[in-house]
Amino acid sequence: AIWFMTDKALYWLNASDFSIHATTCINPTPTKINAVYRSTDDRVWIACYRHGFIIYDIAEDAATLEVPETWTMNFYEDESHTMWISNWHSYQLIAWDMRNGECQYWRGKNEQGYEANVITTSIARSGMVNDSLLLLSTLQLGVRAFDIRSKEYVGGYNRDIFSKYSLPTDFINFIFTDSHGIVWLCTWEGLCKVNALEQQFRSMEIPFLSTPMFMYYNLIEGIVEADEPGTWWLGVDGCGIIKYDTARKQLLQEFMADITQPNLFESGSWTENLMKANNGVVWGMHANGLVSLKSGVLTQYDLPPPIGHYGRKTICIASDHTFWITTLTHLINFDTTTGEFTFFEI
Repeated sequence: AIWFMTDKALYWLNASDFSIHATTCINPTPTKINAVYRSTDDRVWIACYRHGFIIYDIAEDAATLEVPETWTMNFYEDESHTMWISNWHSYQLIAWDMRNGECQYWRGKNEQGYEANVITTSIARSGMVNDSLLLLSTLQLGVRAFDIRSKEYVGGYNRDIFSKYSLPTDFINFIFTDSHGIVWLCTWEGLCKVNALEQQFRSMEIPFLSTPMFMYYNLIEGIVEADEPGTWWLGVDGCGIIKYDTARKQLLQEFMADITQPNLFESGSWTENLMKANNGVVWGMHANGLVSLKSGVLTQYDLPPPIGHYGRKTICIASDHTFWITTLTHLINFDTTTGEFTFFEI
């Protein structure tokens, strides 16, 4: 059966004949349902935004609303029949004993020792880390680790623009462990694969970005061939556009950034996309607009503020060779011949 919650009540769909059946479980909230989870003891757990969670007993067709003061986000059942419940602020992390209904909760603390205001979105475990650790995805604080034996938070993984071993963002909607124990993160900056054994997230080893003096922001957004054999143009988020010799492993040119000035991050250094058109012109997109590279000459096309700063952008090339760009607030058409932008407000 497939269990689903509407704005009215809980239903189940028979997958063999597609018949739909109602239950006595009523939705207590006019807002959204964050998650529906079926546990091994044949109960359905329903996360009600700002209204706690419901436990529905399938055999008895009976439901109870629990901890209504919490904003429940998700569920994770461990082998000891403890249901771990993630929450938006409020209690943050709840351990619910599925045998007797007893529960406890833990709130994390910040560096100053005060209780942190954290949105815990989901929970997972992985064989790549200590088997006593829960991995908690959060909005604002990346991935946090909670030791179920010592009952305490024991660090985690955070976004760090000065480290190549870093999350793409601290805003994570969901954490998932596949059958091989590999952890996947659904973030506000796309899907992130985690190699927990090597502490690597979204990175690529570029030798000149890894020096004893400074660990540069090592997120490669795009690679295209340059004019000379064995050379690449690299779009590096935080380091602009770089020409790289693959044989000699040397930096040849850098535009819109200066890796000798590691603390200088202008808008142009945050490259988000790099591609090469059919006519050989290399195009890059960054936080403030577009650039073109032709015969080693860079031309800048600025988006007017604040449109250019509204979130991460995507780009595609139309059949008429113009570009279509998305931001959070606008759909933008760019004419590569005239250099003009046309804006369509979303």
